[in-house]
Amino acid sequence: MAGSADTFPGQFGRLGAFLWLLPVLLAGVLYVNTLEHGFVFDDTGVILLNPNIHSPTGIAGLFGLRGSPPSLRPITRATYVLDYALSWGGPLSFHLTNLLLHMLVTGVVYALVREVTKSPKMGLLAALLFASHPVHTGAVAYIQGRRDVLMSVFYLPACLLFARYHRSRQRWWIVCVCVLFVLAFFAKEMAVTLPAALLAYDVSRRADESSMCKGGWRRWGYALKESLDRSAYLYAPLTILALAFVYYATSIRPPQHLGVLYGGGVFVHIEYASRILLTHLRLLVFPLKLLADYSPNTIPVFTSAFNGFGILSLAGALVFLGGMLTFSWHRPGVGFWLLWILLTLLPVLQIVPHPEPLAEHYLYLPSVGFCALVALGFDKLAKVAKLRTWAYGLVLLLVAGYSLRTVIRNSVWQSELTLWRDTVKQAPDNARAHYNLARVCKKSGLRVPAVTHYSKAIDILPDWPHPYYELARIYFEDEGIEDVIELLKSAQRLADPNFRVDLLLCWCYLIMGQRDSAVAIYPRLPREALREPWASPTTRMYRALSRALELSPFDVEGHLKLSCELLAEGLWVEAKCLLMRARALAPDNLDVRLTLAVIYLDHLQDIRRCQKEIGVVLQHQPLNTRARALKDRLAFVKAQPTQDLSLNGRTHP
Repeated sequence: MAGSADTFPGQFGRLGAFLWLLPVLLAGVLYVNTLEHGFVFDDTGVILLNPNIHSPTGIAGLFGLRGSPPSLRPITRATYVLDYALSWGGPLSFHLTNLLLHMLVTGVVYALVREVTKSPKMGLLAALLFASHPVHTGAVAYIQGRRDVLMSVFYLPACLLFARYHRSRQRWWIVCVCVLFVLAFFAKEMAVTLPAALLAYDVSRRADESSMCKGGWRRWGYALKESLDRSAYLYAPLTILALAFVYYATSIRPPQHLGVLYGGGVFVHIEYASRILLTHLRLLVFPLKLLADYSPNTIPVFTSAFNGFGILSLAGALVFLGGMLTFSWHRPGVGFWLLWILLTLLPVLQIVPHPEPLAEHYLYLPSVGFCALVALGFDKLAKVAKLRTWAYGLVLLLVAGYSLRTVIRNSVWQSELTLWRDTVKQAPDNARAHYNLARVCKKSGLRVPAVTHYSKAIDILPDWPHPYYELARIYFEDEGIEDVIELLKSAQRLADPNFRVDLLLCWCYLIMGQRDSAVAIYPRLPREALREPWASPTTRMYRALSRALELSPFDVEGHLKLSCELLAEGLWVEAKCLLMRARALAPDNLDVRLTLAVIYLDHLQDIRRCQKEIGVVLQHQPLNTRARALKDRLAFVKAQPTQDLSLNGRTHP
């Protein structure tokens, strides 16, 4: 795999020794605009709502030292603990760590490609392409993408030390390779492919250097036999570790999996896996249309083995595999980097069905092989005197284009709103993108677009229960109880018994006075929720329901008293439910209406309903001081600019 002698650094004098800094600095400059980004996508659940991340003592829990099961990726989670402590829960240190890790990986890419090709020039070209490739935004700009970056921090140095071991034969480097393998796996389980990648390098290196068996598979067979004979003491412990890691990842901490093949048949599933492979390759070669989410409905599953697109996908995958074998036959150095792409992608090619068909951060490690191949291609062009200027010009143009695309793409990951708005724009048929955008809109108080996107998600995936529940929550707060019950019954038909759906249905029946229906559902709710802390909104809603069911169905004062207690505890939605029931029992109770008016004004910003409740009170008691004070507050609020219910966030008078 050795290239021709390369004096590239020498052409720059003393500066040649520091050329590796160019791609490293480029990587830092391109992602500096991510330092102002917030938490997006899964960051909230994994970081902000995970108690093991909030204290240094949680590190022991991540490794299973406190009686709880260990985390699947404890090394990655441990870095979150450190970042959380450094920035007091803010996102700055998380994004800074991602940036620094990406710079470190870029430097290692330079060293690895230089070591494998024996060419500093190709190492520099590959590192520049790696630093600027837009597909890496999903791993660097997204905090949860760190799992792939951190894995590469250990995976790539292990490959580098293995390559240098064959040159110096220093046995302690083998120990370092094993240690790095362990660290890489506990950063992300995709590192289990490391032994196969090392064997591929060893075999292709020996096949390239072999003077006998010049052609055909005899050379590869000879190289494989030589590798196993001379390095058995290395591959044996690595293989044992890999098998132990597979057992850990599938038995001790089993990952999510579908349990069924995509399309329901083996051949259809193979066609779909071929399409996933080709989509990965397209993102490497043409990183133009990038998405934060690649749900199965974004990459539709084939319904028949004789689907034309499925057959084309299978043919395309076979062409890639044939090209890899052809290059391995004639040019083992090129064949190794093609093997690198395939091996590092193997765990995510849906051979074992997984609910996430594809993600851009999966390509962080495989892209090293792609960047090395592009560098080899440009180096080949540069050896032709007439094409040398064109080759270097094309390299600069490609790096500049990648860099511009990366900076623009980084801005998409700035916030939840920008992320999901862009995803919906790029993939309007992505149900989960509409669902997540609706959740962001609801959290921001934009109810109209939230309803629109929840409804769109239902239209795209009618069999998905989650948007039914979330849309029911909005209607529940807006008092559209009949619509809520219909949506919740749809969610019940589509999913297994769901605690949140049954809980909300109980409240709806209470509001409508159907106490018997609520009492019938209540026993299905898990009692252990009563012993949980009050942190969870669903748990607090359950406790409030338990207290509400203890009231007499016609006790208006009891409903009013409990609603005031819940309001003081911050449970204004549940308080409003009790008040609505009390209002239905006693329409002339002015205290009930005034308390409802406060909720409409302070929590829902529902001016119309607040004005209606105040009007009823003043009609009965024109001099009621509480009602007049609320009316004055309402007039002040109406005079202020209000937020337009649209995604642009502009205001209108």
